[in-house]
Amino acid sequence: MILVIADDITGAAEMAGIAHRQGLSVCFSLAADELMEDNDHDVLVLATDTRSEDEETARQTIRDIISHLTTFPQLLYKKVDSALRGHIVAEMTELMRNLGMQYALLIPQNPALGRTIEDGIYYIHGTPLHQTDFRFDPEYPVQTADVTEILAPAKHLAMDAPLEKGINIADGKDEEEVVRQLEKRTRGVLLAGGGFAFSSLLQQMDHNRDVIPFPLPPNKNTRTLVVCGSTQSKAIHDLPFFQQHDTTVITMPEKVFHGDDPTTWIEESTKEYLQHEATILRIGHEAVTTREYATRLKNTMALLTMQMIQKDTPCQLIIEGGATAYCILTSLGWHRFAIKKEIAPGVVCMTYHDAISSVDIILKPGSYPWGELFD
Repeated sequence: MILVIADDITGAAEMAGIAHRQGLSVCFSLAADELMEDNDHDVLVLATDTRSEDEETARQTIRDIISHLTTFPQLLYKKVDSALRGHIVAEMTELMRNLGMQYALLIPQNPALGRTIEDGIYYIHGTPLHQTDFRFDPEYPVQTADVTEILAPAKHLAMDAPLEKGINIADGKDEEEVVRQLEKRTRGVLLAGGGFAFSSLLQQMDHNRDVIPFPLPPNKNTRTLVVCGSTQSKAIHDLPFFQQHDTTVITMPEKVFHGDDPTTWIEESTKEYLQHEATILRIGHEAVTTREYATRLKNTMALLTMQMIQKDTPCQLIIEGGATAYCILTSLGWHRFAIKKEIAPGVVCMTYHDAISSVDIILKPGSYPWGELFD
């Protein structure tokens, strides 16, 4: 059994999609106690929302997860944000302490997406991390590209260097170098990182069965609800899919954005949703610059989405942004999902069903491209 712990839901979905693509059976859940009871799947993926919590809550969440472990997995993989947001050092340290590990290997970069680490400096398509849009992140604004400053007291791991005690952040400017760094992992070393490292690891472990090719985009002839909850959301209403369907775009009013009571807007928006084949919800307005704004906005978007779904469940619910997705799904009481298909790297379709309804849920990290989803 392989256990993956991710600090946000879109990162967890990405890991589930990778395992599914490589022919492994996957159980995806937001509840640790339910997930650990599963003995029928190759890969268990647990999504937390600790990236949006304070550090002590993140540490306690890790301790709670460990307390639910009945057997030690063949591999425990800690999924972290590829742009190094979140309580990465705190969560990894807590895992190491509770599992008796002295070494950790952290490989967050994804060369296929232009995300690399060279001589301890993080780049996105050649631009230092702190000069990209991540410097505007409302919860974790990046102020440096030096990985040892972002994740102090972690250590920089050069290509020709051995692991040291503690957390080692690996250099890797291309896929070949990332694979070479992975080879430094031995038994008893905690492994953490992003999607590319996880995929490469499964191949090294010979967990690459009948590879499932990327499928066609989802059925386009159903009611679709798109929630753009990321601060990095890009306009999508001009894409062919929405031009070919009866689509409405609902943007949060500026007064609600700044804290006014959203009740009237939610009621009016829900009526509009029921009158159209496809609905796009977006925040709009200026960039969110504080945690207080980010928390309030995701809660408001979750409240609106829940109201719409209670009136009429869409066949497709597409959510951009991990914190918003987690808030929406937990508000709905949806905790356990089956992985249906991988639309594109990092963009995953899963299914929730109960005695009343079945809905395809597509999750996309805010900083990832829409890929083939609306081609």
